[in-house]
Amino acid sequence: MAFLPGDIGQRIRELREQRDIKQEKLAEILNINKATLSRIERGETKTVGSDILMTLAEHFNVSVDFLVGFTCVPDPKNYSVEALGLSSDGAKAMISRKVHMEIVNRLLENPEFCQLTYTMHYALEPNQMAAVSSANNMLVFGDSLMVGVMNQSVKGNQELLALSRRLGAEMIDPNTIGNYKMEDEFRKIIAQLRRDIRREKPVSVPLTREFLEEADRELRPLPYKSAIQAARAFMFRKASGKSM
Repeated sequence: MAFLPGDIGQRIRELREQRDIKQEKLAEILNINKATLSRIERGETKTVGSDILMTLAEHFNVSVDFLVGFTCVPDPKNYSVEALGLSSDGAKAMISRKVHMEIVNRLLENPEFCQLTYTMHYALEPNQMAAVSSANNMLVFGDSLMVGVMNQSVKGNQELLALSRRLGAEMIDPNTIGNYKMEDEFRKIIAQLRRDIRREKPVSVPLTREFLEEADRELRPLPYKSAIQAARAFMFRKASGKSM
């Protein structure tokens, strides 16, 4: 959401009224009196302290640049590691580009991936694994009871053995809870990302006769393994528009 251009007083008043906050309440939050806040909103105060700006930005979840009128977009550009819920190692991996940030952003913008993270959390929850182990133990106990009541009747024993096999089939490996569902969901997400990338970044190297003849000249004299590596380099050079 974007706002109309305005100064800091107009910004504060708009944000306060948008959230239905009284001047008295906001003044209390800012640790100033109502009269001071009223003067700021009317534009009668030339400067506003950095502590007030920071408190306002944190309370309304907007950027300081928005408050002082440098931008009409309130969303903060810089979030703290704590606000993002990142661990220090996770933040370092992003900052050092140990992960591909374009792919990370595409995943985070994908609603199915966001839901998948909760599916993974549920599947990895220790209590969930413990519950499955308990259910397995109950099945084993039921199986042991049937073994104990087996009799001389061949038909009866066959029925009990069949039931025992069904109980065994009901047992679940706690280490594979939800694996099929998660793998299936992730395959769908990757397929969607491929479609998005192909739509946004169409292949830039047309397979023309000239292209194929040039590739043949470069790759034909090479041994198989060297040709594979050279083919990759050739395709990369063509896709990036570089020449020899």
